[in-house]
Amino acid sequence: MDVDASPIILGGTLYTVGFNGQLISIDLRSGNPIWKRNYSSATDMATDNRSLFLISETDHVIAVDARSGTELWENNLLENRQLTAPVIVDGYVVVGDSLGYLHWIDRATGEFVAQQLMNDSGMSVGPTLVPGGYVVVTRDGEIKKLTIN
Repeated sequence: MDVDASPIILGGTLYTVGFNGQLISIDLRSGNPIWKRNYSSATDMATDNRSLFLISETDHVIAVDARSGTELWENNLLENRQLTAPVIVDGYVVVGDSLGYLHWIDRATGEFVAQQLMNDSGMSVGPTLVPGGYVVVTRDGEIKKLTIN
């Protein structure tokens, strides 16, 4: 298994995902697995403290209940678009893609709320939260700070 994503800790539980591996929940006190699910990802996950949001190796955006490991929804409409790691921005799951778009997704349903063309060179990383907004970096090196109205 190849683990490229950073783990997430919520309370006494660690969550990690591997490429060609599994999404796993581990009790930090005992070191024992709580649950395992067959998901493969090489990008960091995001969380809203209830759900985990991950990008599969085929670029599906997936929400999983952190307590049970149950899949809440899967959005496959961005398949093979080389998505960035998901980020929670203003209560939405946001991912960038190789075509230069930011996709804003409803955390509860997995449906698109908005799409923004940032730069047609593509997104190199997902948005970074900063005071008063977020910053995006495109593949051609353009840096933009944006605010949310």
